[in-house]
Amino acid sequence: LIVKDSLNYGLWYRKALLQETTSDTNGALQSYRYAIRVYPAPDALLAAANLLAEKKDSTALALCRQVANLRIGREYTAHCHFISGVYYARTGNRQKAMDAFNSCIANDFNYKEAYMEKGFLLYDTKKFNEALAVFQTLVTVKNTYPDGYYWLAKCQEAMNNQAEAIANYQKARTLDTSLKEADDALKR
Repeated sequence: LIVKDSLNYGLWYRKALLQETTSDTNGALQSYRYAIRVYPAPDALLAAANLLAEKKDSTALALCRQVANLRIGREYTAHCHFISGVYYARTGNRQKAMDAFNSCIANDFNYKEAYMEKGFLLYDTKKFNEALAVFQTLVTVKNTYPDGYYWLAKCQEAMNNQAEAIANYQKARTLDTSLKEADDALKR
């Protein structure tokens, strides 16, 4: 289809999504670039920014600023803050990452990925009480999210609260029967 209609934004965007699904990051980025050249839609800009943030490429921040400047709503603003936070987290700037994740949550308190990334940063720095509070907030906001319960249990395990950790590993396992990590933790 692209051979017949190379200036079709939708085709390039769909191709990029398919490439992303098959873990072809470089191909996806190239297809996103073509899509953006045809029509710089916020969805394509953010999708490309997300991949670039994971690759520690500062172009992600420029794309997020471009979308943020469009001022098209809190949802997109939250996405911009989240992707910026991912970039900062991957490049080791923990404070800017935390600020970005907090801004993301302020724009969309249901943004579970922002809670997760924030909790990961705290957990990695062994601030288990603070990470625990983040994951508790997450499972309050989204009480059917198995990863939230899993990480809540990991924090409790790190703090030697074995009974609570077991209960939350079991909740995580109940919500997602394919969560092998929860099974492994329960065996441990």
